[in-house]
Amino acid sequence: MSKLSCNIRFTFSFSIFLYVSHRLIWISKTFAGIAFVLRAFQGIGDASLSIAGYSIVTLLYPEKKMIYLGFCSTARGLGCMLGPVVGQVIYTGTKYDFGLTFYIFAGILAPFMLLALFMLPRSLNKKANHQE
Repeated sequence: MSKLSCNIRFTFSFSIFLYVSHRLIWISKTFAGIAFVLRAFQGIGDASLSIAGYSIVTLLYPEKKMIYLGFCSTARGLGCMLGPVVGQVIYTGTKYDFGLTFYIFAGILAPFMLLALFMLPRSLNKKANHQE
């Protein structure tokens, strides 16, 4: 079983990268043509990020996992509710520059990717940690 354990730091950071990557790509005239692919990257990154985040919470806090999963779900719900509002405020603040809006969001999320890359342990599986 320990041979199947993955590098949680890489998985979580790569998930954030996939989620952010569509924000980093801005091609003015062909954006509509690649929007489907970019949204697919965002969806894969979002799903991976959610699964990795919930897994980390349940492994680190097994005795209080229901409380912390509730916090994670609440934060996710607030993000879904407030994300479009914040996006519209930034979009309006940039004088309707669509590309700049994506760069601003990438700049907001990039430090969290770096934090995850350097602060999360390589693995949360105790048996895998002893074998490394």
